[in-house]
Amino acid sequence: MDTATVELLARAIRDSGTAAGPRSLLSFVGALIPFTSSLVTLLARDGRPVLLYDDIRPERREVVVGAYLSGAYLLDPFYDCLLAGPRQCVVPLHDIQPDHFRKSRYFSSYYADVGLADEIGMFVSRRDGSHVFASIGRARGMEAFSKKGIERLRHFQPVVEHLMRRQWDAEPLGAREGEAGRGSPSFLTLDEALRRSEFRSLSAREREIVALILKGHSSKSVAGHLGIAVGTVKNHRKSIYRRLAISSQSALFSRFLRSIGYAPPESPEQ
Repeated sequence: MDTATVELLARAIRDSGTAAGPRSLLSFVGALIPFTSSLVTLLARDGRPVLLYDDIRPERREVVVGAYLSGAYLLDPFYDCLLAGPRQCVVPLHDIQPDHFRKSRYFSSYYADVGLADEIGMFVSRRDGSHVFASIGRARGMEAFSKKGIERLRHFQPVVEHLMRRQWDAEPLGAREGEAGRGSPSFLTLDEALRRSEFRSLSAREREIVALILKGHSSKSVAGHLGIAVGTVKNHRKSIYRRLAISSQSALFSRFLRSIGYAPPESPEQ
C-alpha cells in the first residue's frame, strides 16, 4: 500500500463515526478501486431503503437517488441479493445480475439515466438485522471494474467492513426516512407493488413472471426459477401482454414505473 493510500486509511480511521466519516471512508475505498459515484443506504428485509450518504451532483440527485428510493430499488440485483442474504461484503454486479439484465428495460432505462457502466455493492450487517449497503459505480464510457481491483478491495474487506460498522451500526433504522424522496412507496416488496397496482388483475403466477422479467431474466431463466417449461413461460407472457393491452417489455416497464408513481407519459400502445 503506497503512502497516499496509507494516509487516506489513517484519515478514515480518525474520522470514523463523525460527519466526515463517510467521505473519508469512501476516499480510502476509491484509492483501492477508483469509482465515480457512491450511494449508501440502510436496507431492511421488511422495509424500503433509507438514504445515509451520497456524493451525487445536485442536478443529478432526482434521477439517481429519487428514482431509486421511489421504487427502482425493487428491480435492483443488489436488493435481491439482500433478500437472499448476502454471503460476502464485496459483491460485483456481474456476480449477481440475471442473465438478461443488461438487455432489460430496467438496465437500458434506469441505468441509462443514472449513467452507470458498472457497479460494486458492499454489504455490512448490523446488530438490528438490517444491512448497510454501499454502492460504488463507474460512469458510462469507462471500463468495468477490473478483476485485480476487485481482489484488492476484497483484500482490505475486513478494514472496510469494520469502518462501515463503526460509521453506521448505531444509525437508528428509519432515522432518515424523511430523506427517502418524494413519492416513496408504502409497499415493501416487488410482489406488494404488483398486487397494489393494475397488475393485481393478473394471476399470482403471472405476477411472479412479471417480476422476473422486469428484473432482467430471460424466458429460460424464468422457467428455471419457477420450475416450469420455457413454452409455458412464453404462453404466460402472451397472456400478460394481452391482459394489460401492451405489446413489449418496454411497455411493461413503463406500466411498472407508473404503478410506483415514477413514470414518464406512456406511449400510445400502452
